[in-house]
Amino acid sequence: MASHRLGEALIDIQTIIIVGLLYWLLREEQDNAFLRTWLSNNFPLGLYLLSPLAVVAISGTLLVLTVGRIVLFVTGSDRTLVEEVLLRLKGLKDQLRELASTKGSSSSAVVLTGFGTALALYSYFLLHIVPLVALGVSCIILGFTALSLPRRIGGQCFKARY
Repeated sequence: MASHRLGEALIDIQTIIIVGLLYWLLREEQDNAFLRTWLSNNFPLGLYLLSPLAVVAISGTLLVLTVGRIVLFVTGSDRTLVEEVLLRLKGLKDQLRELASTKGSSSSAVVLTGFGTALALYSYFLLHIVPLVALGVSCIILGFTALSLPRRIGGQCFKARY
């Protein structure tokens, strides 16, 4: 069991080192014109992999997975990361069914969230207008807030005493 834990710790350390090397390679590619020329001549896919958004996406994914593995390692859980995620998703499925079955209209919140997502993606990738991206993100936040509000407000604690 100890060798299994040591192997997991080594994988996590290697992942963190790979993220650091990827960031260093991005910085080097931005500062070194010779490396950029060599990549464009010999490995054009490398230019796409070393774009700042791709590096952030790859690094973020690796770090999220590594943090999840470290949390499972520290808590001593016998489940794998995939089993833990599937268990959480099952609970989320039940919560979503309960939310959808409550009386009240949540269509405005879904429309607001969908509009915010479309506006943010369109403004960021096609228009490159940051204030519209911020507006889209704020619409997403408002939509999720509206979804999380209670449908019925009970007045037990707010009744006036006469």
